[in-house]
Amino acid sequence: MAGLRIARRMAALGTMAGLGAALASLASCGDPQRRDATRNLLVEEPAAEPEPAPRPTRAPTVVDAQDFIDRAATIDAFIIATSELAARRPAAVDVRAFARSMIDEHQRALAGLRAATGRLTPPLTLDATLPIDMRARLDALRDTDDDAFAGAYLRAQVSAHETAMVTLQSYAVSGNIAALKELARDRIPEINRHLVQARELETR
Repeated sequence: MAGLRIARRMAALGTMAGLGAALASLASCGDPQRRDATRNLLVEEPAAEPEPAPRPTRAPTVVDAQDFIDRAATIDAFIIATSELAARRPAAVDVRAFARSMIDEHQRALAGLRAATGRLTPPLTLDATLPIDMRARLDALRDTDDDAFAGAYLRAQVSAHETAMVTLQSYAVSGNIAALKELARDRIPEINRHLVQARELETR
């Protein structure tokens, strides 16, 4: 009987301990600080995204006058040299007539460019020496047989006049000398006309 009474007393004590722990837990839930700490652990506020840095304003690239006149002069010289070949080679009448007109008009344009650069203060001296790539294309055209020559010549004229258009338009917009910018603008219609003619002949 004594053992039975001791067992019942132990069970009662265990029940009271469990109730005490439950009450303590409820009390902690009522504690604002602990409730806030629990909330902070369970819910994370999203971090604010940093604002993107402003993009720097890019100034337009200024085209140097010396680079422009040398580039324009070598294109004129290439068109003249290739057209002199075409004027001497067997080809359709309209191709040879186009070649002769290219010689006349680009020689006049090259002379005008030289005169314009000589009037600058200080004057600039242009260099019309063909660069390596243009010399190679001229040599390749010279070695082309008669049957394929006209097509190769006209392709060279289309490419050269396209390059001339880009060169003139670029300087007309971003050049650093007003007189040369005006010259570039004035030449654009003529180069465009040559380009249209070369493309028309090429597609025939």
